[in-house]
Amino acid sequence: MLHGLLLRGGRAVRYRSRWVRTPRLMELNGGEDDPDHSPANTNVVVHGGRILALEERHRPYEVTSDLDTVGPVDFDGAVQSLTAHPKICPRTGEMLAFAASPTEPHVTYLRFDRDGRLASAAVIELPRPVMMHDFAITSDHAVFMDLPIVRDPAAPGGLPYRWDRDHPARLGVMDRSGGDVQWFDIDPCYVFHTVNACEMFGRITLDACRYDSLWSRSSDRFDEPAMVHRWKLGLSDGSVVEETLFDVRCDFPRIDERLLGHPNRYAYVTTLVDEETGSVSHGHRVVRLDLVAGTSEHCHFGPSRYASEAVFVPRSAEAEEAEGYLLTVVYDAERHSSEVVVLAADAVGAGPLATVTLPNRVPYGFHCSWVPADA
Repeated sequence: MLHGLLLRGGRAVRYRSRWVRTPRLMELNGGEDDPDHSPANTNVVVHGGRILALEERHRPYEVTSDLDTVGPVDFDGAVQSLTAHPKICPRTGEMLAFAASPTEPHVTYLRFDRDGRLASAAVIELPRPVMMHDFAITSDHAVFMDLPIVRDPAAPGGLPYRWDRDHPARLGVMDRSGGDVQWFDIDPCYVFHTVNACEMFGRITLDACRYDSLWSRSSDRFDEPAMVHRWKLGLSDGSVVEETLFDVRCDFPRIDERLLGHPNRYAYVTTLVDEETGSVSHGHRVVRLDLVAGTSEHCHFGPSRYASEAVFVPRSAEAEEAEGYLLTVVYDAERHSSEVVVLAADAVGAGPLATVTLPNRVPYGFHCSWVPADA
């Protein structure tokens, strides 16, 4: 289900929720091998004049601005699946993405022009299929993650993946136009979501929310929640330097996407520890991380109030990186209700600037997007 809130003139003027009407929802013929049998439940992006609802094992689904379903998008038959985390380059308008498959080729890198047409595709050779959920881009390169969660149809827990201690962890760097991949061995870990990447003086810096290892596949949990981690990759000498930047258990990172692929100072994350129970779950806080000063500032929404991913909105097209707002959906477990909360990105700890009470509860979800009216 998609949820949409329309803001105009400083007020909330419309809310709507609609199911994406895929064969999976409608219980029509088809199964997991059908590229159109998607839950369409992970992310929403806007590119080439289309709103796309994404889930990584299937094709994206186009929906209207009223959230009515248009149908699956196969890009003229070229795409069987698409990552839920494509990157829209703020400089070129391209959409850069990948498709993962249990059969060879296990990963294919895809470039779409600013109008949404497939411009090129390049195969990335992997020894076996892995769970590659996200990737990163810089001004000139794409960074892929070959990590130790491998495909295993016999794995317990409902998903065909398991942690394999014998599978090395590595990062792959490819020119954005395609070509050979340069691999860098790293310490074993898993990453669902990258923060950002950039390159300067022949070195790529990648920031991401890093999990140490998989704890119990049967319960789909990790040893510890992720923390923001940094890798520095030397393109000329193959060197790797890595460090954890913040002692904040978090995920769902967002930045000012005008700086995607370029140096950024601030990132915004949501905590993953329920402070009332101690369990790894949705947290009560949205946190601003200053990646230069190494400091953090948080908004705590209170007991039994859980925040979702916080999306950044610049105050204007010309605004500086820190000048903007954060929008997050907060669920109140005691009242069984949801709100959209607006924070000042440069004063997160000051609390809400505005709150929109929604007419119904919004269940826990994954990702969100801000779409300006002129888009």
